[in-house]
Amino acid sequence: LIHGIVISLPFACPELLAAPSHSNADVMVKEGEVPRNLVAPHVSEQLFDAAEGAFLLRGGNRSARFLAQNGTEITFHRNRYCETDLFFHQLLYPVMAAILRQRDLLTFHASSASNSNGAILLTGDSGAGKSTTISQLVSRGWFLQADDLCVLRLSQSEGLEVLPGTEQVHLYEDSLARLPYSTNHLPRHDWHRNKAALPLNATRLPQPVSRIIHLSVSDSPGINVKRITGQKKLKFLLASLYGPVLPRELQTAQTIFLRSLRKIDIVSITRSSDKWSMDEVLDNIIHD
Repeated sequence: LIHGIVISLPFACPELLAAPSHSNADVMVKEGEVPRNLVAPHVSEQLFDAAEGAFLLRGGNRSARFLAQNGTEITFHRNRYCETDLFFHQLLYPVMAAILRQRDLLTFHASSASNSNGAILLTGDSGAGKSTTISQLVSRGWFLQADDLCVLRLSQSEGLEVLPGTEQVHLYEDSLARLPYSTNHLPRHDWHRNKAALPLNATRLPQPVSRIIHLSVSDSPGINVKRITGQKKLKFLLASLYGPVLPRELQTAQTIFLRSLRKIDIVSITRSSDKWSMDEVLDNIIHD
């Protein structure tokens, strides 16, 4: 069970929760033949091809080739030097994101934590400190909602809600050192820039999005906080999607955003590159 859908796997995956025994599978994962290229893809890059209803990931010698189709099926072909951890990472992030987009869900390159007021969604460029900030919130009593890949949908009240993802975050060594407990026992993954996977206290229910926060880094001193308003919200949200996003998926995203735009509070927080001002960042998130 991940991001609100049930997937059927031909192997054990310790990062996932077991689905209820009576559940029907939404997505079937199987081993089989996978082409090296898609025929006439809309988008083609070194690592992937994407078309309507199909996403092909070329994971490299240390992983596998994956083909995600129609939001219901993932086929994989392990390569010669396939490593289990890297295989799982590619399956649960870029490949799963493609399946979810095919199912008309919104995929964000973001991390999320929740409390009694709902969930915050933390977006930003790689290295901005999204996972570090989320781990600090959880150490202060919040619950992990999802890390790196966040999946949103329109709720019955026409607001956005974020679905529960995996129950761990990936952190650099310096971020692990800031936590109030020992993490020396955790394995480090060279394929993930030597980050470690840290299990955290997570929620297993969808949570309404209370705020979306964009975290960035600049050469300016201190913390700069700015609210995103008006039509700038739509541009901001579209830029935060976990891609590649194809035309039909983009149209779905715009429709959902426009229906919920007034209810979304978006804040930009820029921190100094010279100092990791975690306490100031957290203060602006918690008390805003």
